[in-house]
Amino acid sequence: MSTFSLKHCFNPQGLLAIVFIALGVLFPVKAYATTNPNLATSVTSATVPALAEAPDTTTPTIPILIAPPDGTLTDNSSPTFTWRRSTDPNGNTVFYTLYLNDVATYSNIGSLGNTITSSYTLRLDGDIIHLTPTSALEYGSYSWSVTASDLALNTSHSATWHFILDTSIPAYTATISQIPTTRYYLPILLATLLALALLILLIILWRKKYNLILLNPQFRPISHATIYHSVPNLRSTIHDLRSIHHGRLYIPHLGRYSTLTIRIQGNVLCTTYILSICGRSRLYTIVLG
Repeated sequence: MSTFSLKHCFNPQGLLAIVFIALGVLFPVKAYATTNPNLATSVTSATVPALAEAPDTTTPTIPILIAPPDGTLTDNSSPTFTWRRSTDPNGNTVFYTLYLNDVATYSNIGSLGNTITSSYTLRLDGDIIHLTPTSALEYGSYSWSVTASDLALNTSHSATWHFILDTSIPAYTATISQIPTTRYYLPILLATLLALALLILLIILWRKKYNLILLNPQFRPISHATIYHSVPNLRSTIHDLRSIHHGRLYIPHLGRYSTLTIRIQGNVLCTTYILSICGRSRLYTIVLG
């Protein structure tokens, strides 16, 4: 008959396991998974991040400068700066910055309505913005430009224009015509010489309106006649005298050693006269008798 002994039935490790099982039933413990292989427990929960919106990276349209025009010379110490306002493709609010000599002189300029501040007066005219400084500018040279920005700080830049402010400009400026170059002088000179030559020719023709007077024995003008004029070494010419001439006729090269043969119309008995004219007179009067 065998004898049962408690000494052989006591197992410390089994008793410890029974205690842990009891504690697990009374106080349940959540297990978490982890990616660290050195940890004894594992973590089973996970966090899902929320979807983020795409950032706004679209810039507004470029502001278009209008006035003062590039290269302007003015004596207005409070010029009005004018430009065409921008639009934002995403429909965001656009505000502006006006730069003078690369310095942001007027910032946070709105485009929603007329504005009066301590620095400037803003007026909207449709899609045109007019900004007039409150304080006068000092005289000198200026560059000016405008930037347009949306709420995401996307910025577009206008062109850069220049103007000069000079308070000493007179009220009325003189206009100086450009001096023509040499190539314009030649046609003017030729035209002047031609006009002068025509004037001299007219004077000569007027002085030589007639150089021959033909009279009958009663010293009245011959009404109809034909004159044959010959000069040595020159070609002979024929001239007709009519009643409208009143006996006066101009014959070129009429002078010394000229020979005239005159045939009077209707004169049957004596139709031809041959005369030798020797003299230096400019006017010859011949009485046919």
